[in-house]
Amino acid sequence: MGTLTTQFGQVEETNRRLVTGMEALQGGMGTLQTEVSGLRTEMGEFRTQVSAWAQMVETRFDALPGIIAGVVADEVRPMAAELRSMNSAPHALPEAIAKAVAEEFRQLPSLREEVEALKRRIEALEKKQPQ
Repeated sequence: MGTLTTQFGQVEETNRRLVTGMEALQGGMGTLQTEVSGLRTEMGEFRTQVSAWAQMVETRFDALPGIIAGVVADEVRPMAAELRSMNSAPHALPEAIAKAVAEEFRQLPSLREEVEALKRRIEALEKKQPQ
């Protein structure tokens, strides 16, 4: 009888431990569900932010051709004004073009001379190296 009582006590203790474990597990599950709910809320907020960002990018992208056109117009406007002022003196336009071309190509002869000098220095260095 004593053995039976001891075994019954052990079974009761095991049941109490199981009940305590189950309660702890339920508490942990409740905490996990709360965290998952918070995570879902954060993901919803993130999706909202991404959607707003995508809308902003799309709006700016749609505005880009107008912005580019404005920049090009700002760049072309001074040249157009200069050409209009030159139209009052028709001979000035070819002279202005010739002057601009000459200015652009003025540096080419000196650049060519520098390249030739550099080639001569390389040839001289190659000759000095023992083979």
